[in-house]
Amino acid sequence: MSSRIRTENRRASLAQRLALAPYSVWAVIFVAVPLVFVAYYAFTDESFRFTTENLTKFFTAVSTITDDSGATREVHTYLLIFWRSVKLAVISTAILPSTETTIHSAASAAPARVSSFASAP
Repeated sequence: MSSRIRTENRRASLAQRLALAPYSVWAVIFVAVPLVFVAYYAFTDESFRFTTENLTKFFTAVSTITDDSGATREVHTYLLIFWRSVKLAVISTAILPSTETTIHSAASAAPARVSSFASAP
């Protein structure tokens, strides 16, 4: 009896690993590989030699911005872009649950024929 349970556990374990394979491949291709490229380009120059100049530039590069009133001011270029990206990510993350809830409630209130179509995988 004990060996039968172990065999079933091994089969379940193999099935679980096979079920994770598509996501694992996707994660490597679309998450890990781009992160490696970003890290590589962050620490190399035009001649593909190691440098920290790019990181220094990220924190110290300055640009001049002219307001609508004509006043000029200096801003840290890459930091400004980075914070705008973070702000957009936070806004998008905040909006998603409200739209998801609205769509879900509309789909659940719809007749069964329409509701099953809307919730199909």
